[in-house]
Amino acid sequence: MRRFILGLAVGLALFCGSALAEDGVIVGFEMGTLTVKVGEKEQKIMMMGVKVLDADGKELTRMDRRNALKKDVKVELTEKDGKVTEIKIKK
Repeated sequence: MRRFILGLAVGLALFCGSALAEDGVIVGFEMGTLTVKVGEKEQKIMMMGVKVLDADGKELTRMDRRNALKKDVKVELTEKDGKVTEIKIKK
């Protein structure tokens, strides 16, 4: 029983600790690279393999991304293992 509880606790800690979300504001978007200001720092994100969601949680196509990822748009970045995996546009 102890082994089960210990395994469950370790698994939960790994699962919860692996994905982080941060809020930011888009500074620019060009040539497949998105620049987002998170706090006081600017972060450059290569868009290859990154999922982009609208405010309703619907995934955007590549053409829709161009229209949605404009300067001063607020976004939520989800990171896993130090790499941005998902960008959600906030209302």
